[in-house]
Amino acid sequence: MAFRLPRLPRSVALVEAATQYATIGFQKWWQSVVSKIEAQEETQNQIIAELTETQAELAAQQAAMAEAQENILSLDAGKQDSSDILTALSGLSDSLGVLEQTGPEAFVKRPIGTSADTDILNRGTADTRYVQQSVGAQWASPSGTAERTTYTTYTAPTITNPPTQAEVQAIADHVQILSRRMKALLDDLRTNKALTP
Repeated sequence: MAFRLPRLPRSVALVEAATQYATIGFQKWWQSVVSKIEAQEETQNQIIAELTETQAELAAQQAAMAEAQENILSLDAGKQDSSDILTALSGLSDSLGVLEQTGPEAFVKRPIGTSADTDILNRGTADTRYVQQSVGAQWASPSGTAERTTYTTYTAPTITNPPTQAEVQAIADHVQILSRRMKALLDDLRTNKALTP
């Protein structure tokens, strides 16, 4: 709004003719001008005070923004750079399991147990599926012939007194069968580490 002072009417005399003092009409007009000027000055002082307060608030906000910017720069300097590996890992589920890398930026989570063929065995589940490797005394491999073919179990006859050659030969033949299969069994156990080689 424009600042306008009161206008002095043309009909108002400035001074009394007899006394040369200011007339009542002029004094009232002058008083209204002074009041208008004082009111305008008060308004201006109020505006200046508000501007000063606003300027202080802006300075505080600028300081807070500068501090925030400094904190952002500090966090940015210490952040982990973007990585295809981290992106791939972030896509995994929260299910339990062992992490397996299947490619340069590819990962899967394999469960622990025996529910599926792709599960990872732990000691408890593996002990029921596989023979533990022997860590005991060392076993030597028998020399000679090993056989893994089927055979008929030996049924012991009543040996005559004195024993006949046929009875002794039958025992000798079966001892040979057993010793060859024993060698095959020991060789296999040593190969599979069920016995310490």
